[in-house]
Parts: sequence; structure tokens; C-alpha cells
Amino acid sequence: MMKPTTFRSLVIFLGLCTLGVLWLEGAPLPVLYIFIPMVTLCVLFVLWAVRFCGSCGRSVTNYNPFRRPKACASCGHALK
Repeated sequence: MMKPTTFRSLVIFLGLCTLGVLWLEGAPLPVLYIFIPMVTLCVLFVLWAVRFCGSCGRSVTNYNPFRRPKACASCGHALK
């Protein structure tokens, strides 16, 4: 199981790696101006959508962009 701090660090690191690969490949500046906000929004959405259960430690994901998960799917514990 992945801890919440490790998960957050990994998602942010992968977002920065994505932008770094684009920059190293020689993407023109207008392309980077488009991709920087897109990657930032994707990282923020993933960080917002995934929550961790305080009881069993599992990650709980809800793919509906307007609702966060309310309870753990595995143990039923209410999430904060």
C-alpha cells in the first residue's frame, strides 16, 4: 500500500517529468504554454480525486469530477 505523502510526491514528480520530457525534446514555447496548465490541472485532479482510508489505508478513487468519495469501498469506513 502506498502512503498518502508518497502518493502525492509521486504524482507531482511524474507531472514534472512529463513537462521535463517535453522541454528536453525541444517542444516550442507555445506548446509548453499549453501543456503546463494541462499537466497542472491533471495533477491537481488526481490529488483531489484520490483519498486514503484512515482505517485500512487503501486508496479510494471516485472518477466523478464533481463528487469526492465519501466512504471506503473495501471496509466502509467514512472518509474525512
